[in-house]
Amino acid sequence: MSGKQGGGKQAQQQQQQQQGGKRRGGTSGAATPTTPASGASSGGGGAGNWDAEDVLQAVVIGDSFNSRFTPITMEQPRTLLPLCNAPLIDYTLEFLISANVQEIFVICCSHADLIKQYIEGSQWVRRQGVTITCIVQPECLSVGDALRNIDQLAIIRSDFILVSGDLISNMKLAPVLATHRLRREKDKGAIMTMVMKTASPAHRTRSLERDSVVAVESNSQRLLAFRQQRSPNATKFVLPVSVFKEHAAVQVRYDLYDCHINICSAVVPVLFTDNFDYQDIYDLVHGILDEEEILGNKIFIHELNNEYAARVDNLRAYNAVSKDVIHRWTFPMVPDYSSEPGEAYKYGRNNIYQDERVLLSRSCNVVEDVVIGKGTKVGENSQITCSTIGRNCVIGAGVTIENSYIWDNVEIEDGCTIKNAVLCNKAKILRNVAVESGSIISFNVVVGPDVVIPAHSKLTMLDEDGNLPDSDTVFDSKVVGTAGAGHNFVVVPEDFAEDELEHLKWGVDIVHVEDADVEDSDDSLFGDDTEMHMEAPEDIFMHEIRESIQSVALGERNVDVENIVVEINGSKHAYNIEARDLAGLIVQVVMEVLLEVNPTAPHTALKTLCTRKNPVVLSLLKRYVSGQQADQLSSITAIANVLAEPEAEAARGSFLNLVHKLYDFDVLGERAIQTWFKQNADEPNEIRAKLRASLQRLITWLAEAEEESDDDDEDEDDDDDDEDDE
Repeated sequence: MSGKQGGGKQAQQQQQQQQGGKRRGGTSGAATPTTPASGASSGGGGAGNWDAEDVLQAVVIGDSFNSRFTPITMEQPRTLLPLCNAPLIDYTLEFLISANVQEIFVICCSHADLIKQYIEGSQWVRRQGVTITCIVQPECLSVGDALRNIDQLAIIRSDFILVSGDLISNMKLAPVLATHRLRREKDKGAIMTMVMKTASPAHRTRSLERDSVVAVESNSQRLLAFRQQRSPNATKFVLPVSVFKEHAAVQVRYDLYDCHINICSAVVPVLFTDNFDYQDIYDLVHGILDEEEILGNKIFIHELNNEYAARVDNLRAYNAVSKDVIHRWTFPMVPDYSSEPGEAYKYGRNNIYQDERVLLSRSCNVVEDVVIGKGTKVGENSQITCSTIGRNCVIGAGVTIENSYIWDNVEIEDGCTIKNAVLCNKAKILRNVAVESGSIISFNVVVGPDVVIPAHSKLTMLDEDGNLPDSDTVFDSKVVGTAGAGHNFVVVPEDFAEDELEHLKWGVDIVHVEDADVEDSDDSLFGDDTEMHMEAPEDIFMHEIRESIQSVALGERNVDVENIVVEINGSKHAYNIEARDLAGLIVQVVMEVLLEVNPTAPHTALKTLCTRKNPVVLSLLKRYVSGQQADQLSSITAIANVLAEPEAEAARGSFLNLVHKLYDFDVLGERAIQTWFKQNADEPNEIRAKLRASLQRLITWLAEAEEESDDDDEDEDDDDDDEDDE
């Protein structure tokens, strides 16, 4: 991956114009092992002769130490899994190099040879000003083991960055590093800064398996307490009273998640060596905060707001982060701006990224949110939406692919349906196969023909020990079809009980706890009366876009409509808002804003907004409402619902004028208005029935106008006939 580090999503268009072109090349690499015990291998040129204290170092943990992606990771390490057709580690390395990191150590455990081989043959060996070292540690079983080995190698000279090899981020590290170093100058006990991103509990990139509540000292951002729950059904968090007794101002936050970006002092690996039972970074955090094992040391947080950072630590996160990349939240780490050498993606409308060497039949339909890699062919009458298609894939005729991830060299024959699934390299789907939600078809598996793969199936060619089957192996035709090859792989991860796995399944709807309280005890802060209420995703979505629309309506912002569209589309995918619900939710927000501007005559506020020199609200309504009749119907319903609320009683007389104005501004069509009027003829609610009745004048006027139009057409036809007779 190659690209330019930039700011947030809202400024991406300006940045693209100012920063056009690709990144300069550089150097990294992996060579012959030089450390007998650990197999450290390094490479790269152009790094120069740095002073040890000036070299910015990073440690990348190249293993997940769990089985969330099994059986895929039995054949390929997580760091090399493709996301939008680029290996995950490319995003991580690009992030670090963009932050001017000069020395990167990649800890390679599982499939270490594949990681080394990839780095040696990739663009990273041509980067200038950076050295990448692959440290092979096959004996490592945890992050703690990796850091203990790092300490043993004595390669960390000063403060360093600790990240996972499945990290995607476009944040600027320089301010965080500067703040961390300033703290260290004043207080040597400030050993670590954890980057945490603001996100509601319902946000789709937030990990469901390690939900957390943190207590932070308000002024200094020092971390005082950190509580995690591994089950989404947990309802209680315990916070020690001492936190509040010993600190004057404390924030208790449930809107932060750990980005797994840690700025560490050189003492951190030493602390892992001194505490051999520490297995991950959270053991260190709890040791410092709770058990007082390491007196005098402190941890601080850096709160991330407008920049992006997320880990791909399970299939749900893989799906969520893929969509964030497609929707350009990770800019400049997007396919068209950070393509691999030899690739040339073009970015088109509806977030479609297509390499120049893709062959699409005339009748196929690429709908929205799609990435298609070079050399791929798509047959007649096939439809692809919300999916990534890899390189050199062959997709037959009449194929439907929805919200799925098709990797390189996959073949899908005619008449297949793929929904919410992952198909790994060289998988082959024979004719008339349906792959249901949450399924994984691993490397080289053959499925079909004429078979249904049940939801959450995991098909692989390997057995539980990772071995390929013998040549005389007979596969179950009920599982993979009569011409299929592969078997269903069922293994419960060792670090999770079976009843806790449901929330990690991709394609399963998660029901969040509506009311969670903090345990009442002598050592807790809140009693039984305290509730932590979690809003519905639709409410959070409307709250976010309301701020944008309200600021435009009140004249607080003068922005291009495309910036608002980017915000709305990003929030839509962040909170899994269905496309069919989008228009109604947007109109509901617009209506609420109009009522704030003019509580008794919102139609006059609408007219004012729509006749401005820069009519952003009108442009939004036309974009999201006017295209489909279903969207127009849901929009009229949204207006009626808002006006039916008790607090909008004074504005109900505006219903007719609101609908009429939207008709005049070409947001609503006459067919939609007439259809809505007919569909609601038997409205049981008295208030809504009166609102409908108020449209009768408009319905009559539309009918009369239509009749006059028909009469005019007939007159024109008669005139044409007379001319023909002459």
